[in-house]
Amino acid sequence: FPRAVARGHSRPLATVDARHPTSTSRPAPFSDGSYAAAPHDPAVKLGYRVWPHPSPRPNAPLLLYFHGNGEVCSDYDAFASRFHRLGAHLMVPDYRGYGWSGGEPTLSSLLADAEPLLDSHTLGAAMQSAGVEPEARPVVLFGRSLGSNVATHLAAIAPRGCFAGLILESGIASASAMLSRGAAGALSLAAAGSAGPATAPLAPGGGGRIGILENELKMREVTIPTLVLHGTADTVVPPEQGKALHAASGAQRRRLLLLPGHGHNDIAFSPRYFPAIGEFLERQVCTPTKAEGCQRTA
Repeated sequence: FPRAVARGHSRPLATVDARHPTSTSRPAPFSDGSYAAAPHDPAVKLGYRVWPHPSPRPNAPLLLYFHGNGEVCSDYDAFASRFHRLGAHLMVPDYRGYGWSGGEPTLSSLLADAEPLLDSHTLGAAMQSAGVEPEARPVVLFGRSLGSNVATHLAAIAPRGCFAGLILESGIASASAMLSRGAAGALSLAAAGSAGPATAPLAPGGGGRIGILENELKMREVTIPTLVLHGTADTVVPPEQGKALHAASGAQRRRLLLLPGHGHNDIAFSPRYFPAIGEFLERQVCTPTKAEGCQRTA
């Protein structure tokens, strides 16, 4: 994505190897599907994978997980069981041009493509296809690296009660600030190979007032419980970005957890990583009062 930031938001996302660490445990059963990127581009179908919890408790939460730039949803096959141990179902959508999703990956479509997931019927259909009975369940947004932009966007524009929590891992507060400071890693102008504009473009599909990769203003509109995870040794997205996301949050219940010595791609190896997520799900996430009819309003 650095080339897309520097040269224009309709350019394809760059390929960056920024894979999340995976587990060596046996892969959990899964179900694949797709949804339409309607109404702005109904011809494009976006893929996803669901790993239902094998023995869920009533109203088990669903983690709606948006992955990093160098990943696809199938990368989480062996990793899903780690989230099952926390009592959660897992659903990972792919971006356009990733996995079996159609289209070409661009920053201009990144946020709008996720907005159909504001419709509870879309999530309900995905869960039913995975063999999970439809019911009102807490849905927790989870955004890692590039995916933090998508999760934050949905949290900011969603109707009240649509989502029960927000988790941001190695998240981006302001790409323009990183560019202007010449930050090391994937977002530097040197890596982008261009002295393009330092400010990020605006997003389509209801997000015109919010800049792509510019999440501090959006975070002021986020009032659901929020957990921000960041490694202190992250040179791709410096930990100051995580601190800025936490400081900007409008949520009364929010927590910043800095994981010493961990970087962008080994943060999940911290012994505090999964316990922090489990504690957040157990103590902070409340079942939405009405999950049905959770539609985005104009």
